[in-house]
Amino acid sequence: MDQVVAMPRAGTRVRRLPADLTVRRRAVTRFPYHVVHLEMTTQIRILAIAHDRRRPGYWKDRLE
Repeated sequence: MDQVVAMPRAGTRVRRLPADLTVRRRAVTRFPYHVVHLEMTTQIRILAIAHDRRRPGYWKDRLE
């Protein structure tokens, strides 16, 4: 979480989403998880801490 806050643009951009949404994912060291976050103008919103192999994309309904 500290790395996401310090460098929010360091993660990989999530594809197949509208271009105006800057959603990125960043791997968690030594674990099969990644942090999915939405970069906004004044804040960073954590959408999910998701397992790499279970239910991919389950968090996408949280964008609404």
